[in-house]
Amino acid sequence: MKNIIVLENIKVENANAIFGLTYGFPGISNFLGFTHALSRKLNSKFCLSFGGCAIVSHEYEIKLKYYKKFKEPVFTLTKNPLLQDASTAPFNEEGKMHLTVSLIIECNFSISEIPFDTGSAKNDKQEFENYILHEAVKMKLAGGNILSIENVSFYEIPEAEFERKNLIKKICYSLIPGFFIINRVNYLKEYHENKLTENPKQEILDSWLDFYAIQFQANKILNNNSEEIINWEKKDKPYSGYLVPLAVGYQPITKIFKNCEVKNGRDSNSDFCFVEPVYSIGEWKSPHKIDNLSDVFWSYNFVNNFYSFFYKGM
Repeated sequence: MKNIIVLENIKVENANAIFGLTYGFPGISNFLGFTHALSRKLNSKFCLSFGGCAIVSHEYEIKLKYYKKFKEPVFTLTKNPLLQDASTAPFNEEGKMHLTVSLIIECNFSISEIPFDTGSAKNDKQEFENYILHEAVKMKLAGGNILSIENVSFYEIPEAEFERKNLIKKICYSLIPGFFIINRVNYLKEYHENKLTENPKQEILDSWLDFYAIQFQANKILNNNSEEIINWEKKDKPYSGYLVPLAVGYQPITKIFKNCEVKNGRDSNSDFCFVEPVYSIGEWKSPHKIDNLSDVFWSYNFVNNFYSFFYKGM
């Protein structure tokens, strides 16, 4: 990665709020897909490309409603037009949300490689920022409509370590208030290995649930009369921090079929495979606690038919 471009305060309405078993924020693949689509536009015009991206959430509003007859809130769904026989159209609508996010995108090029030829690097940089703003605001993000993008800024990464750290701090502090979403798969691996020493039959699913399930443990204590009683106490999470369940990729559940073997495929040329989401642990972390952008960048990875999202540092 040579440089970065920051899309600040992207306001999105009616974005997907559900990803696999998790809800409350769009999946990582939604933001990587947006970056990839924007990169294809850039490649077709200038033969340049983007890399991975970092995600900062500023605001969110899940479209929920509380009913007296339900103990839990339910998604507020739209009322779609009926069919000719006055029946409801046969499709499942997902939960929606409004959100404001910022994206930091890797740029595998420098300003000098962009053929604007305005006569100065400063004007070339301004033209490029305007081009990205013009293209990005017309796109969809996580299935939602982009209402506005506050600002687009291109930054050249200095080679000197001191200047590099200062620039990273400047960018991160400009994104406050907000939270980066970070992959904490290392937490899950370490915790599961420790649990296996206690119980060799421990399943990885049980270890994963320990990170966000609310659990209580019964402890024996003595009361004022020196009698032994049971006291229920809430168990601490395996690690501190704002930890949440997070989908980090897909794994195949069938063999790869030829395109002609599967009907109604979305792509008429590529081969086809059924997959299911793979889950890990994520952490929301404030930008002022970020010292290295390598901790927050996401990118694609594909190894042995396992499609995942991982860090791609600077």
